[in-house]
Amino acid sequence: ENRRQQHKDLPDRDWALGYNIHSNVSVDLCQTLQHESVVCCVNFSRDSKLLATGSNKSVHIFNTETECVLQFDLEDSASKDVDMYIRSVCFSPDVKYLAAGSEDELVRVWDLEEGKCFSIDSGHELGVYSLDFSQNGNILVTGGGDK
Repeated sequence: ENRRQQHKDLPDRDWALGYNIHSNVSVDLCQTLQHESVVCCVNFSRDSKLLATGSNKSVHIFNTETECVLQFDLEDSASKDVDMYIRSVCFSPDVKYLAAGSEDELVRVWDLEEGKCFSIDSGHELGVYSLDFSQNGNILVTGGGDK
């Protein structure tokens, strides 16, 4: 209540976002990564050596040092004619796995060493829009449009 009184000029909302960016921060475009579709999500591995992106029916993994690309396509997607966007990607802390959440309500996990999807899990009734591994990598938490 005290904070609301301090910020009484703000609209009445259930949430608020605050940030502080120093005026001397500059942003430079370092590299452009090619995709055939809109990119919906990005995520660096914790060691910053890999960058994963999610787009329509595919996940790309870029090696930030060599620019090599690994691509995983959603081969199990129901129809080739229907868009199926990957909405969230996340590396496991040990960078052995990559998880992806998509509009088809599924969570897929790839073994990066094998280059294969080893887990496809359901449980959401609408698209999966966020996911993250716990720090020890034992738990994968997902969030979707079904609350």
